[in-house]
Amino acid sequence: MRNRSIGIHIRVTENEKRKLCRNARKSHLSLSEYLRKLGTEQEVHSLPQQEFYEIYRAVEALKEDAEFYQPEEISRELQEISQQILKVYLQECSGDDHGCDEDLAD
Repeated sequence: MRNRSIGIHIRVTENEKRKLCRNARKSHLSLSEYLRKLGTEQEVHSLPQQEFYEIYRAVEALKEDAEFYQPEEISRELQEISQQILKVYLQECSGDDHGCDEDLAD
């Protein structure tokens, strides 16, 4: 790890800090790491929530076992997966700690 001994102090509004912290969390970075990446023009990506990984695993399991299901069962499974995706998406959009359609560099 680098020895970072120089500090940079900036002033932001409470809302700006909240948004910076939220975006850092979404990227699985500390606030300092997030700001360093932005300041050095490195790409910053939001990482998906754990629920999306679980949904992905459900889709993969359905693909693997599709030959053993009746068409109605596959349809039911796909409907359930679709509802799970919508639920997670709406949680993101509701602003409950995540926000929606935010550019992480803003």
